[in-house]
Amino acid sequence: MHYWSGANPREIHQRPLHSDQITVWCAILRIGIIAPYFFAEDDRAVTVNSEQYVAMIQEFFCVSS
Repeated sequence: MHYWSGANPREIHQRPLHSDQITVWCAILRIGIIAPYFFAEDDRAVTVNSEQYVAMIQEFFCVSS
């Protein structure tokens, strides 16, 4: 993606269109590996907060409160 500077219209800045980051979780247990869980919203990686982490744990392990 290209965009131009507001101060100098001849100056061009470039940055990637898509992030190269990914947020993924997996567990290694004595009985095997738990499949990876990808944290994403609208197919984009996100920073994980406590609510997202708890929801992921509940989804994987069916934890009931």
